[in-house]
Amino acid sequence: MFLSKYGVARHIRIPVPKAGSAAHAVSADWTPAAGDVKISKDGGTAANVTNLPTAIAMGNSALWDFSLTATEMEAAQVNVTVADSATKAVDDTGFVIETYGHASAQHAFDLGTAAHVQEGFKKNTAFNNFEFEMIDSSNHLSEKTGLTVSAERSIDGGAYASCTNSPAEVGNGTYKINLSAADLNGSSITLRFTATGADVTKITIKTSD
Repeated sequence: MFLSKYGVARHIRIPVPKAGSAAHAVSADWTPAAGDVKISKDGGTAANVTNLPTAIAMGNSALWDFSLTATEMEAAQVNVTVADSATKAVDDTGFVIETYGHASAQHAFDLGTAAHVQEGFKKNTAFNNFEFEMIDSSNHLSEKTGLTVSAERSIDGGAYASCTNSPAEVGNGTYKINLSAADLNGSSITLRFTATGADVTKITIKTSD
């Protein structure tokens, strides 16, 4: 099973077994045709996938790249099956995708949004060099460098407003910001950091008097 964001195009790369063999199928073994690969969204009627898979050579083997569109990913659970027409060049196989990050997803919480709670800050008191991480939105794993990051803060449940100062890059996906007294003038402060190509980072700060 794979986990992917709801409504976002996704590549799934898997080996496909060659029919009647312990080997993986390579491009010379199978030429996918319309009807070989079907998709069902939330148990609905099966349909042909928009894009047929393509082979990626892996030495003596291959991975098959299934390129699913954003529309095909608009479901809580996406089922994809591979069943070559007779005579079969590949064995029947398939995979399942569960989605996240949308009210209609299998998991409503957006796993690409980092959320943390930190304590030990004084209310209405500036704090310099506050550090945070930015993660690559393409895989939700890698540290993302070279970003221009925007910073906002919500104070005690209020609307987001821009922080006094702008973040600067430290390196290796770490950034820092000087938080002003005005940024921390509340009991509960949620910081929101955004940048093109990165997941949103949210950090909640609990202050003391």
